[in-house]
Amino acid sequence: MFKRILVPLDGTSRAEEAIPFARELALTHDAQVFLLHVEPTSASVMGEISIDNRMEAIAGNLRGAGIQAHVVTEFGKAAPAIASAADLDKVDLIVLAPEPRGLVEGLRHPSVTANVLARTAAPVLVVPTAEAHEAPKLLDFGGAQVIVPLDGSPLAEKAIPMALRMARRYDRPLMLLRVIPPVQIVAAGPETYPLVRDTYDSEVRESREYLSTHREQLQSSENVAVQTELHRGVPAEAILALTETKPGSILVMSTHGRTGLARLVFGSVTMAVARKTRIPLLIVPTAVPESARGDDMRRDEVMA
Repeated sequence: MFKRILVPLDGTSRAEEAIPFARELALTHDAQVFLLHVEPTSASVMGEISIDNRMEAIAGNLRGAGIQAHVVTEFGKAAPAIASAADLDKVDLIVLAPEPRGLVEGLRHPSVTANVLARTAAPVLVVPTAEAHEAPKLLDFGGAQVIVPLDGSPLAEKAIPMALRMARRYDRPLMLLRVIPPVQIVAAGPETYPLVRDTYDSEVRESREYLSTHREQLQSSENVAVQTELHRGVPAEAILALTETKPGSILVMSTHGRTGLARLVFGSVTMAVARKTRIPLLIVPTAVPESARGDDMRRDEVMA
């Protein structure tokens, strides 16, 4: 499923929280791991030497576990460098541990995740902070599920194939989640209450039919257990609240990809969830950037 995994590191302990997840995935899928360090143009020589030594030590530990590990260096700004390495090494997964609150440099800026997704076709696994999970194991907890939030759009549904692969690979049920946002009514007054009630009732009926249709189709064609849940509230908040009751689970969501960068940064449900999730979030780009060309040679083939 995943054969080439990229882990961007910036010398911080937070970034290194991605390592245990990458290690577990590499062992499970017999994958190679590429440890990426992006050197900014203004970096101090001693600081970069210290980070490089640390990365070699991490690579050595991974190799000791039987994993093919490589240390890769790129130069410049974080997001473009990560995307460049992902394309050159033809990775099929990026494991990223961004700082939830965000600072202004390196991997710690919250927009880096969005910018990476805008520049590469590789899915991104956003790792929650260490205090938010007990162990870096995917779907290893009793009752864990592969959760796919859907809003009725074809865009959101593009996350389903990846979610199905995860559910089958880990033998876990697939949960289709639909959140009905609050009804927005411009006018106010008693006469608007029936309209709000009728609009909400209609949304509930349509959402139930939508979830039921997808559940029946997937169970009959994919041979996987499918569950559904319908919630009401602000989508990102409702999704995050649900994850609090699903320890050990994983979220799988899609993005607009390269053509929707403006909607990715701060504004979208996916990125809002990414900043606060307490379970792993696998983000699937839905648009292939121009830089992600399938006919390019990998780094190891170029250097051979």
